[in-house]
Amino acid sequence: MFTDLKNYFKSFLVLAVGMFFWPTMVDVFSAGSPKMRIFFMSWNSAIFPLALLFSFGSAVIGAIIVYKGKRSENVLAEANEKDRFWNEDDMIEEIRSVFYKVQNAWENNNEEYIKDYATPSFLNSFKELLKNKNDDSHIIDKIEISEIEVIGCQEFLDKKEDKFEGYIKGSFATSTINPATNEPVKKEFSELYYFVRIGNDWTLNMIDYKVGIWDILSIKNICE
Repeated sequence: MFTDLKNYFKSFLVLAVGMFFWPTMVDVFSAGSPKMRIFFMSWNSAIFPLALLFSFGSAVIGAIIVYKGKRSENVLAEANEKDRFWNEDDMIEEIRSVFYKVQNAWENNNEEYIKDYATPSFLNSFKELLKNKNDDSHIIDKIEISEIEVIGCQEFLDKKEDKFEGYIKGSFATSTINPATNEPVKKEFSELYYFVRIGNDWTLNMIDYKVGIWDILSIKNICE
C-alpha cells in the first residue's frame, strides 16, 4: 500500500515540477511572437507559486506516509517485546481470516457467520448493510489478495483500550462478463479493517470500504 501511495505522490510531484518548465519551453518556441512571449511570461508568473505549493505539499505528504509506515513497524516491534499478543504475523493472519468470514457472511446474507469475530456495534451496522443489499448485487468470486499490512497499532497500559488497523488490497471477479474476452470482469478493492482487543482476542469493530489518503494519515501508532 505504501508503495502505491508513494508512487502516486512521486507522479504528482513530477507533474508539479513540470509546471515550472512547461511555460518556459512554450515561451522559447514562441520567440518570434512578442504577444505570445508576453502571454507565456504572465502565465509563468501566475503558475509558479501554485506549482511550488503543489510540489511542497506532495513532498510533505509523501514524507508523512513513509514515516507512518516506519513508525507502525517500530511500534509493533516494541509492543510485541512487552506483550506477545502483538505478533505481526498473527495479526496479519487475523485480518485475512476475518476478511473471508465477512465475505462469506455477505454472500450468504447471514451475520451469524461473523458473530464470534465482531463487536455488537459492527454486527448491527452489518445487518443494516444486508437489509439494504440489492438483489442484483454482483457476486464476489475468485478473490485474490495482493497485500495485507498492519498500518496502525495503539498499545495502552489498559489492555482493554488496545486496537489496530489493517489494510487489505486485492481483486475479485464479478458476475459481469467481458464480451471481448468472455471472462468475468475483475474489480479491485482496498479496505481498512479496525480491530479492538477483547480479552485475548482481536475483534472486528469497523470496516472502511473506501480508503482515502486522509484515512491513512489519521491513523495513529502508540505504545505506552
